[in-house]
Amino acid sequence: MIGVFGYRWIHRAMQVTIVITGISIVVMLIQALSYGSLAGKETSMSTPSAGLFLAGVALLVIDLLSWGPFVSDYTRYLPADTSGKRLFWAIYGGNVVSTILACTVGAYLTALLPDASSPVAAIAKVQVNGPWS
Repeated sequence: MIGVFGYRWIHRAMQVTIVITGISIVVMLIQALSYGSLAGKETSMSTPSAGLFLAGVALLVIDLLSWGPFVSDYTRYLPADTSGKRLFWAIYGGNVVSTILACTVGAYLTALLPDASSPVAAIAKVQVNGPWS
């Protein structure tokens, strides 16, 4: 629906969405940290199976690549003298940091409640997102 109003509205909506998402992740992390500590078996450094490791890496790569269309859309409006190397590292760094932070919160929630079937179920179980659940 936002696309009907034009290109600039899409970008405004995305800017608002990222703020809401960032605040939500921080709130979930604070609530999870105050819920309790991890079980002893969840803090061990046991090696995951190769399949599980590759599935995790694949999901992270898919997440990073999914932002490609947005990046190319923004970059065509940059000045011609913009440093390609600095631009690449800024985009790559932002993607990596945000992906790792979001995945860390999800992994912590999953480890906090190993009986839950998913991080979403863990959030619902402990009402980690506060009064909005």
